[in-house]
Amino acid sequence: MASPAIDCSYLTPHRDREEPIFVLYRDGDEGWRDWLGAVVDRIDRLSELPDDWDSYGGLPLSDEAVGATLDLLSYFGPEYLAPEVYPSPDGGLLLQWETPSSAIEIEVGPSRRFDLLIIPKGEEPLELERLPISRLLLDYYDDLKRALRQHP
Repeated sequence: MASPAIDCSYLTPHRDREEPIFVLYRDGDEGWRDWLGAVVDRIDRLSELPDDWDSYGGLPLSDEAVGATLDLLSYFGPEYLAPEVYPSPDGGLLLQWETPSSAIEIEVGPSRRFDLLIIPKGEEPLELERLPISRLLLDYYDDLKRALRQHP
């Protein structure tokens, strides 16, 4: 039996770059494209940071951290709050959300590992380090979705 043709039209290069960032877009969902596009624009600007960008030896963004961040964010969309995105000194990215019920941080390291910090208001924080994306999504995806869903 012949395998079906694979549609790669969802691969869209982000701007003119020597090594473009490719982003998965869902067909017919402009809201999702706008949501992720704004985050990708921020990551793209941060990718221009030079060595020692923070005057304390900060490393430029690693391709691995950028790829892992985009992998993670592809599981979310416009029905969720978009993260604030910051560089971390080790070449990774820090994603932050502030909601009425909690503060959430996910640090994406250059090793494609995730550090997760959830601080629910009035409760004990949850802090986990060096999670692979599979564990983050299997064990904490529902909690993250519930916390980050935008309410009309």
